[in-house]
Amino acid sequence: MVGYGSYQTFESSLYATTGLSKNLALDLSLIYGRQSDGIGRDLTTGAEAYLGSNYGLRTSFLWSGGSTELRGFITKSRIHNDYGTAYEVFPGTLGRDGLTVFPGYYNTYSAAPIDARNLAKGTIAGLTFSHDFGSFKITNILGYAKNSWTQEKNTTGLVGAGCAGCAVLVADIAQSESSITNELQIANSGGKSSLEWIAGFFYLSDDFDRFLRLANFVPGGTLSYGLPQLGHQDVSSYAVYGQATYAILSDTRLTAGLRYTRDHKVYSGRNLPSADTTVRKTWPKVTWRLALDHDIGEDKLIYASYNRGFKSGTFNVTLPPIGVNATPIRPEVLDAYEAGIKSELFSRRLRLNVAGFYYNYKDLHYRAAIGGGVTILRNAATARVKGLEAELQANPTSGLLLTGALSVQKGTYESFPNAPIAVPRAAGGADLVFADLSGKEMMRVPRVSFSVGALYKVGTDYGDFNANIKLFHSSKFNWEADGFLKQPSYTTVDASVGWTRPDGVIGVEFWGKNLTDARYYTQAITAGSFFMLPDLPTTFGVRIRAKYD
Repeated sequence: MVGYGSYQTFESSLYATTGLSKNLALDLSLIYGRQSDGIGRDLTTGAEAYLGSNYGLRTSFLWSGGSTELRGFITKSRIHNDYGTAYEVFPGTLGRDGLTVFPGYYNTYSAAPIDARNLAKGTIAGLTFSHDFGSFKITNILGYAKNSWTQEKNTTGLVGAGCAGCAVLVADIAQSESSITNELQIANSGGKSSLEWIAGFFYLSDDFDRFLRLANFVPGGTLSYGLPQLGHQDVSSYAVYGQATYAILSDTRLTAGLRYTRDHKVYSGRNLPSADTTVRKTWPKVTWRLALDHDIGEDKLIYASYNRGFKSGTFNVTLPPIGVNATPIRPEVLDAYEAGIKSELFSRRLRLNVAGFYYNYKDLHYRAAIGGGVTILRNAATARVKGLEAELQANPTSGLLLTGALSVQKGTYESFPNAPIAVPRAAGGADLVFADLSGKEMMRVPRVSFSVGALYKVGTDYGDFNANIKLFHSSKFNWEADGFLKQPSYTTVDASVGWTRPDGVIGVEFWGKNLTDARYYTQAITAGSFFMLPDLPTTFGVRIRAKYD
């Protein structure tokens, strides 16, 4: 496949597969993309902004010998762009320098002589072995990942401490991470049984390193870098688990599962030239699942479930463990209750799934400012989300597929004392105060979101034609707990039309994304000033595909 789109964006991909022997198959996939024309501009230098490139390679194999199977893969990727390297001052606010205002979507103020960019590299590999003994099956899944990321970024409108006349704070960041995972599973297999079960053991080893150096810049002057800050975290985690589903009646099944997880983390860091500060913490947790489902007719099922899960406790690895940064963040615990119906109607031309849910969070994780342009991960107290979700898929006529999804929800902080609140300064930027936000709406939880889509395919003597359109809408929501930074409601429309030759060898597709040119953000934060990163505007393009056997 090759394609070309807005902002001189070139994309390409290749996929090939072959059998090397009766039992062995191999495949290879490649992708490459480059955006050569910037979406916006650096208003200081006139250079283009929001552009970059990426490539990736993946190869995998499958060997099958009767009841034994071995499969593996390796993926390598590289991404180089300037997305997110220069936060834009949030519309309607003033930077802490008292001068910087919203530059317009996709524009930036560099103000500093640095090559603002992201460079991310990654390698992921996996090897899965399985053997079926007839009455049970053993599977072992081994995984490896190594990733690195470097960034030079500037934040105009945010002035570093003790730098009168400075116009920008510059950050030089480098981090790397490597991990190994292994999971051993044993499960029943073969034949029909009233009892289905699975048990297993999981292990994770992870190493993370981070380098951070900050600098102030005075226009017409030079960058003045401070001493580097170093952080490192070692993680070892293991879990044992088991789950069983038993048919208590011919049309009714009960599922029960239990998991024990133990996470141990060691975090060390320092501001050079000081010595390392080291902190360590172990978090053991028991989680579970209970579910009951019942068939009501041939193609309808009702169910109810109760699940307890957790997000591991951690440290603020992005900063050295000094003061508040050395305090561990407690695990986030979620009790999730759900009940619903899954159905296929009208000779399976209509699929309708509806579910109601209630989530109860304890020690909810959230990221918030602590002053001086710094944000860290913290614990809120308790929060609850309740809502309804519906999913629809219909085939009213041959070749036509209609889809729809709806989510209605409300999230509330049940208890949130001492929450950070950003107060705009008359001279620009924001100061922090702390207050009780119990009873207030949760951040990043839109009340209503929905999507509707249609795909139509028709075959002719001249080839197969298709048209696809999808609309997505999100109601407004708060980006942070205090509700100052708001994402207004927005609607996007994506569409495409395509043609494939009768023999399937050649195909052409014309596409467009965000055809409403909606203005919405991928991130909005308070860090000394109010900042945001915009998502992409309207883009168009064409793709040509070729297939050879």
